[in-house]
Amino acid sequence: MVHQRHPDIVARHVFDEHVLVPVSGPLAMKGSLFTLNAIGQAIWELLDGARDDEAIVGQLAGRFPADPARVRRETLQFIAELERLGLATPKAGPAASDGPAAGAETRRTAAGT
Repeated sequence: MVHQRHPDIVARHVFDEHVLVPVSGPLAMKGSLFTLNAIGQAIWELLDGARDDEAIVGQLAGRFPADPARVRRETLQFIAELERLGLATPKAGPAASDGPAAGAETRRTAAGT
């Protein structure tokens, strides 16, 4: 499956954190913010709508020292969580192929709290 970043989400680097900010839609109305660690940021950047999820896993497996099965499992779980939260969307059509996700997490924070 191929995923892409939702167009209503912008990414910003603030101090030592990578923050996803919804700029329109229901998440923006709630004032939601999401933070990513370094691995989550790497996954986010690879969600370009051109690579399939397995290609993302392969790239991460080459960049981070971890068991390949763990990289695959945690990367796919993280992508599914991004989709569930509305931060990433599946893309229909063929993928242009070319994953550790250990510690990749989102932290939802309401603005003003």
